[in-house]
Amino acid sequence: MNIWEILILSFAIHVLFTAIVVVSTRKGDRKSKLIWVVFLILFAYNLFYNVLFWTRFNEYLFRRLTYVYLVPLSLYGPLFYLYIKRLVLKKDVFNQGKLVVHLIPAFIVLLNCGRFYMLPLTDRVVFWKQGTLFKFFFINPTHLEFGLSILLVIYAISTYIMNRKSYVQDDEMRLWLKITSYFFMGFALSWLVYDILSFSDVLTDKHDYIITISMIIFVGLITYFGYIHTEIFEGKSLKKLIPLTKYNRSGLSDILSREYKVKIWDEVKNKELFLNGDLSLSDLSDALGMARHHTSQVINEHFGKGFHDFINEFRVEEAKKLLLGNDDLKIIEIAFMVGFNNKMSFHRAFKKITNMTPTKYIQQSTLHHSNSNYVTDNQ
Repeated sequence: MNIWEILILSFAIHVLFTAIVVVSTRKGDRKSKLIWVVFLILFAYNLFYNVLFWTRFNEYLFRRLTYVYLVPLSLYGPLFYLYIKRLVLKKDVFNQGKLVVHLIPAFIVLLNCGRFYMLPLTDRVVFWKQGTLFKFFFINPTHLEFGLSILLVIYAISTYIMNRKSYVQDDEMRLWLKITSYFFMGFALSWLVYDILSFSDVLTDKHDYIITISMIIFVGLITYFGYIHTEIFEGKSLKKLIPLTKYNRSGLSDILSREYKVKIWDEVKNKELFLNGDLSLSDLSDALGMARHHTSQVINEHFGKGFHDFINEFRVEEAKKLLLGNDDLKIIEIAFMVGFNNKMSFHRAFKKITNMTPTKYIQQSTLHHSNSNYVTDNQ
């Protein structure tokens, strides 16, 4: 094994580890994460097979897995499409009728290669020597692979086109969708370039290594952008997540921006909208009659924080009052009263804002109050 092969095999292991992290994290939509985890597992298999192809470190395994990589290749496009659709529309993408359409390429691969997959290895060798092995295929696997690579590019283009209308009024989310789609396009084009070089009989191991590394980079970037999707959707600016990204003000003037600042403050603070535990950036925008990306922009620019931190500051301030003025209430009860949905998120937000836990805050405030009374009594 050379350094390239060791590196790519290490990436295969890392991709599997990433899949475990993605599925175990509480952040984000569960169904979209499951879709992407399947994508990552299939991609990890592809990387492993590539190393097996280059090194032949296990000849039996290599022969057994020949052409199996066509199954993952047939699923990458549909999985990406369903993944983005779930993130963007939040709808059930597992509708049986529509799902079957996206599985047609995989069915074609299984129909075409099924008999070959079932052949004993000894028979494969015999038929290969006789030059009759390809009688077990309806479509030449090499031609099928090329067709699947083209289909992958089509999925990359159509996924962006079909979902971009969802973010017509949201520059940040539209940019997120565009960047994510471009990365998948890079992944798809990498497959296509590989096949073109292979058909032209000019493909070298070096080309193969470079193309595989480029695929790894594209998949890694898609995974990252999927991970930060929730933060962007809830108002965190791409400028903070990607420092080189410039914030598009979308025609929002300074005067209008300051007016929006007052409206946001009044709605959240004076009307106590923060007490709603299910409050989202979209809910706040709807209540204000503002575009969601404008609400996000104003909060980021005028208050210097993301939507969640902005709302949590109001909740924590309200909690501080209740913690000292209601001895009969438990901490978890107060957490729910001020808009938190669980004790863990309350403790995390409280400590982030006050640098102490709610219990420590009560203890310090009680001690300070006692000391103040002592001084007053002895004056």
